[in-house]
Amino acid sequence: MSLSSARHPLRRFAAMLVAVALLPLQALAVPQSLSILHVGDQESWLLSAQGNLRDDPSQASSFYGGIDRLAAVIAREEALALSEGRFVLKLNAGDAFLPGPRFRASLDNLGAAYFDGGQDFYDAMAMRHIDFTATVFGNHEFDLGPATAARFAEVSGTKYLSANIDYSSNAAFEALAAAGTAGASMIVETELGNKVGIVGLTTPRLSTISSPGDVRLLNFDSSATEEANLAALVPLVQAQVDALRAGGATAVVLMSHLQNVENELARVIPFLTGVDVVVSGGGHELMANPGDPRIAGDLAPLPPLNEYPLVVKDAAGQSVLTVTANFGNRYVGVLNLSLDDEGRVLRDSDGARSHAPAPGLADLPRLVDDVRAAGVPATLHVEGTADGVHAGIELSAYRVVQEALTNVLKHAGKPTRIDVTVRHLPGSLTVEVTDDGRGLAARSSNGGAADAPADGSGHGLVGMRERVELWGGELSVGPAPGGGYRVKALLPYGDAE
Repeated sequence: MSLSSARHPLRRFAAMLVAVALLPLQALAVPQSLSILHVGDQESWLLSAQGNLRDDPSQASSFYGGIDRLAAVIAREEALALSEGRFVLKLNAGDAFLPGPRFRASLDNLGAAYFDGGQDFYDAMAMRHIDFTATVFGNHEFDLGPATAARFAEVSGTKYLSANIDYSSNAAFEALAAAGTAGASMIVETELGNKVGIVGLTTPRLSTISSPGDVRLLNFDSSATEEANLAALVPLVQAQVDALRAGGATAVVLMSHLQNVENELARVIPFLTGVDVVVSGGGHELMANPGDPRIAGDLAPLPPLNEYPLVVKDAAGQSVLTVTANFGNRYVGVLNLSLDDEGRVLRDSDGARSHAPAPGLADLPRLVDDVRAAGVPATLHVEGTADGVHAGIELSAYRVVQEALTNVLKHAGKPTRIDVTVRHLPGSLTVEVTDDGRGLAARSSNGGAADAPADGSGHGLVGMRERVELWGGELSVGPAPGGGYRVKALLPYGDAE
């Protein structure tokens, strides 16, 4: 789990699309990396994680959360993923709003604010800004009845999904389905031609905990037990998964809002096949690995939720990655996956999906060893101790060092020494790569100008600069004292905890 904390004004709160270019149906799948950014149960927590206070010194949680901070964090995580060449899916696990004073403000102020002259919502405005790929119908969407649920979905800027809603049972929902604004499932095609299927699923308890009116749930029996109604969802989901696979999807994500992740873990996943990832909502659970940052006061999750993602076996014995992301615009999950040359989620030798964490500071010795293996003496110096460095900052530092070392080996002539230095300072991190090779002049005249021009505007350095500036840092490049070349990045993280 990658969590980030956002504080005023763009500080990361303990939380985390590109337009999908549709390619021809015959496009071949190719290896690709994928990042799933997911939230759930936003429930109109628009101001902060405290609720109604913002940046109040007496309430530490008021410095976290809020829809503007969430949007800023998602944008930053998306930019980071794209800079790593990952295709991004932004998924919302439902309950995007909750009736109450904050939602009432939309009804009081935005009755004719949408471009069609009708009702808009502050929550929907935020969703359009964030540009979610897909959202599942939760229970709170229906708290004010099906008309409000349908209108919210209509103006949300995302596609609402649920495989167990009978869209023909209500005129407004039938119109949503006809317009393509809602449905049971969808396929997203990446820019490289890989197809990812997404299925939605809504709690069968909808009629007892919300107000769906005449919106009917498929395979629901009001006289049956909750366990029986959950079991009845399995064939509905399986039919959608099979259809998505038949339509060319090589990876499938289930977004389900079943009120408790245990329902997915015990009553749904073990009876399905063909699902790679489950994004759960409705339970407000915090799922995080040991050491992941948390909002002050949030307790570390107990087993089994102290593992992100949680791996569960399906009916065929294959591993399914299951994630959830708490509630109230507090946390965002980031799940990174790799697709093979047939567009399928990679598995390890035990059949588990591959979801190796992104490299970080702990992987720098391997980079230095690779330089030594190339025949160039190299050293790594680490000063100070890492304390609360966000994984994204570690990744940016790693990539700066990686790119700088690559440039040295390509364009620095025959250096006799390369030094990599990592310094942990109060609230910031610096990484520095120096060499005693032929330096800037040689780089600008031997074909390396694209990587290290005098003004630091070359392609390789542009990438490094973008990574650093993503975190509010600074990059300096140029001749090193006494000859050679130096790349130095300063990455602040005092506001990223």
